[in-house]
Amino acid sequence: MNNECEMNRTLQNRILIYVMVFSLVYITGCGSAKEYNTKDGFMPGSDLSSAELKQLREQVVHHTDLDEMPQVEGGMQGVMIELSYPEEARKEGAGGRIVIDFIVDLDGNAKDLIVVKSAGYGMDEEAIRLVESAKFIPAKQNGESVVARQTIPISFMLPSEEEMENFPL
Repeated sequence: MNNECEMNRTLQNRILIYVMVFSLVYITGCGSAKEYNTKDGFMPGSDLSSAELKQLREQVVHHTDLDEMPQVEGGMQGVMIELSYPEEARKEGAGGRIVIDFIVDLDGNAKDLIVVKSAGYGMDEEAIRLVESAKFIPAKQNGESVVARQTIPISFMLPSEEEMENFPL
């Protein structure tokens, strides 16, 4: 009986691994719902005019010239606690890592967001929402706040079956 339970557990683990590998291949290969500009990645709509965006981009100080990089006020934990797992991703059992590149302006707002690495299933849009809603401490150069680019990864991962079983409701 114990040997049979062990065989069933091994089979379940193998099936879970196959599903995870298939999901990863699907997500990275064809699961994305957006079209991408090969130069810049997917660029969501901006609240800036093209002239304002051009002016903002011209103000960006290169990261090698900064004394301090931009920081999220309250840290990334404060941002991640606001994460809402997209229903489409939850239904598909999808997870992934989205990388967002953006400019932090002098007021600490994220502008000119670009999805550099996508996962699809609504996760890109949720990552954009998180970054747009975050407040940043602007970068510093010679003690002064300056405009700078920042890149942040946002990871989405559903809990395992074992974690779900141990999760109190």
